[in-house]
Amino acid sequence: MSTPVVRTVGVIGTGVIGASWIALFLAKGLKVIVTDPDPDAPAKLSTFLHDAWPSFVIAGLAPEASLSNYEFNSLEGFKFRRKLLARLDQKTPPATVICSSQPGIPSELVCECNHRPGRVLIGHPTSLPHLLPIIEVTIHPETQINHAIAATGFYRSLGGMPLLVREGSIDLGGNRLRAALLGETYDLVHRGVVSVADIGIVMTGLQWAFAGPFRTNGVSTIGTCPHIW
Repeated sequence: MSTPVVRTVGVIGTGVIGASWIALFLAKGLKVIVTDPDPDAPAKLSTFLHDAWPSFVIAGLAPEASLSNYEFNSLEGFKFRRKLLARLDQKTPPATVICSSQPGIPSELVCECNHRPGRVLIGHPTSLPHLLPIIEVTIHPETQINHAIAATGFYRSLGGMPLLVREGSIDLGGNRLRAALLGETYDLVHRGVVSVADIGIVMTGLQWAFAGPFRTNGVSTIGTCPHIW
């Protein structure tokens, strides 16, 4: 199934994550429609974009990239996320995929989306999306597969690394892994087993950081290494 070409993106909310998305979209040559109820949002967004833009210039811009290819619209009457998503579901074209960067259980987000709930998804970046490429796309029982494919394909077109997460936990996959690792590292340091510096070496050494836990374990299996190295 082919991924539709996206030329225009709408962003609601210009906080740190929203502004980061906007910077990435502009650098990839997309037109961005921006809206935020904060009267200071336009000035704050402009400052963020001008600060972030030099890094995109160094990395390489799309031919159509423009720092000014966005327009700001006012937002009135939208006070709650669920109501907002329901309004978007009602008013946007049928093929439009609606993604929320705020993590949570998708069923809770789509409970008031009675029009086309199958296109409402979570697209949660693990950090600022213009800096780190991992995006967790969480689906729910009503998700239509073509919309999930469109979302992951769109994120890949931006240079992202989308992960498909099945619903079943409040915490997203990356958050759960980080919580488990942080819990163990804090415990080891607190008990004086290892130092903070040593934990840093373990986590950034070329094991998990290079190939992930499963591939690393496979390479470490007896008799495997000689055949690979």
